[in-house]
Amino acid sequence: MGTLQLCKDIVYPISDLPTASIIICFHNEALSTLLRTVYSVLDRSPLVLVHEIILVDDGSTYGYIFCLFLDFLKESLQEYVDLAFRGKVRILRTEDRVGLIKARLFGADKATGEVLIFLDSHCEATEGSDRTPTIAGGLFAIMRERFIEIGKYDPGMDIWGAENLEISFRNLDYGDISERLEIRKRLKCHSFEWYLNNVYPSMFNPEKSVIYGEVV
Repeated sequence: MGTLQLCKDIVYPISDLPTASIIICFHNEALSTLLRTVYSVLDRSPLVLVHEIILVDDGSTYGYIFCLFLDFLKESLQEYVDLAFRGKVRILRTEDRVGLIKARLFGADKATGEVLIFLDSHCEATEGSDRTPTIAGGLFAIMRERFIEIGKYDPGMDIWGAENLEISFRNLDYGDISERLEIRKRLKCHSFEWYLNNVYPSMFNPEKSVIYGEVV
């Protein structure tokens, strides 16, 4: 499986293509890995289309942690970015660690390119098409206006996992549900919360517990 040869043979004029903002979030990432990701994008992309690369530092821990000195993600990284990339790459920092999804939203809100491209901080852009029918769900490109139109990422999702499915559900048209809603109204169906309260009140509901866990 892979890209059809017919599609691979199409040549698009660069002047007709939209510019892109590449958003890369990181937390305590190895500097070499982070820079490899950035350089792979710059080395294998038409620079005229790379409007900007936004590095979002999601509350990296500075100082000593796990016997590693992580201050290189602060001043050293900023100095390197300013010197090596000359405005093409910029760093944004969250005040506290907010999680991948909120960090991506933070970067997307600051982006000004026509297309948003979300990448992990430990990946590499390669040449040519990827000969696989599947991709990592969190690594994708979307028109910025469309991203805003469908409601962006769900800010209630704190960490990675299923965000690709959640946003795909809102991006696709799954049809009209008005008939189902009318049936529910006609049959006077109750909510699941009503079921828990009236039919199965003994079922454990963590939302109503003051505290729960395991006694050891």
